[in-house]
Amino acid sequence: MTDAETPRLWQGPDVTPPRDHKLRRWLVIIAAVILTPLFITYTALPQEVEVVRTIEIERSAHTLYALVSGPRSFIRWSARSYLDPKVHYTYSGPPIGVGASMEWTSYNKAVGSGSHTVIAATQNHQIISRVKYAGMGEAKSEVTIDPYVHTSVVTMRYTLDTKANPFLRWAGVLGMKKDIGSDYDLALANLKKLAMSLPEKDFSGLMIDGVIDNHTPMLRAVTGNGETLGSVTAKLEAFRQTAGLEAVGHIYASPYPEKPAEKIVYLPVK
Repeated sequence: MTDAETPRLWQGPDVTPPRDHKLRRWLVIIAAVILTPLFITYTALPQEVEVVRTIEIERSAHTLYALVSGPRSFIRWSARSYLDPKVHYTYSGPPIGVGASMEWTSYNKAVGSGSHTVIAATQNHQIISRVKYAGMGEAKSEVTIDPYVHTSVVTMRYTLDTKANPFLRWAGVLGMKKDIGSDYDLALANLKKLAMSLPEKDFSGLMIDGVIDNHTPMLRAVTGNGETLGSVTAKLEAFRQTAGLEAVGHIYASPYPEKPAEKIVYLPVK
């Protein structure tokens, strides 16, 4: 029998793994080593990101409320306007209170674009807003005013629910809290400087809110509790000046349907 005819003994299948299989196995092991602690850390991170800043200002609660009651007043002291003086604002809804809304656009990456809408308001005490950032989801912003003798404490609180978004959760812990905290520190310092530069005007005790009529934003107040029409008019004008709103028409009054002895006073603004 020649060598060519000599039968070969079967030695079983070649079980040596190809090099690419070995490489993939090592990549899986390395990925597991890196990602496992990251995943464990991620699950331990809080789902809700919260930033709180507080400042004491020697001004009355009603004066401070005029400065925080709506987006048109808000831009006078917010960090956003200081970080980018060229930021563009568009307003809608009433000038103050629930429904007052603003959209902003900026080419400055630190400012970005988004919207700010008041969703709850308690006069002289608190404004709660929904803030949406382009590409960053939705957050809640609260400004609370607690009055004391000859002074008030203003607290700004930012709350973001990251839900299941890993990017937002990591960003909230690693950078967002620091950045927003810095913005709030600047905003409160600006608010204090602005408030202290304004004279104290007496419009306390007057219920003031915002409405929009025929596309015109208006401040609105109701006479009552012994207030005369002249007194209400003067206080409404004092509120407008403190809030930094521009009058675009004359104050006028109409009967209050539920209480004929009282009147509703309107002041068109922008």
